[in-house]
Amino acid sequence: MIKEEQNPVGPVLTAAESRRRVLHNMCSSLLYNLSVILFGLLLPRLYLTSFGSELNGLDSTIKQIFSCLTLLEAGVGLASQQAYYLPVAVGDGKAINGIITAAPVSCICWSRWCLRCCTPCASTQCCPTVP
Repeated sequence: MIKEEQNPVGPVLTAAESRRRVLHNMCSSLLYNLSVILFGLLLPRLYLTSFGSELNGLDSTIKQIFSCLTLLEAGVGLASQQAYYLPVAVGDGKAINGIITAAPVSCICWSRWCLRCCTPCASTQCCPTVP
């Protein structure tokens, strides 16, 4: 457990405050999920009645493409984000740098051209600005 004087982000929460925050997070997450379900049921019907099946098909195609991209990412970004919590809490700069170096943000190549640093891609590690 992190002592109060070692915690750089503030004092340790009491049990009542922690329960209140957990309940608030659960309620907001439930409200978000219910709104996603509601809009997921209503919007396709509105697209069909207002704009026709072409726009509905385009919308479905774009959603499927983003779903595939999310699956390809496979949670690597979320895992690296969660790995930051402990080093940030204890102020371990070496561990934070190690996580940043290991995160997959080095190069975005498309058609042999890096979209991050705008130079021709020589390899998968062509960006001079990223460690």
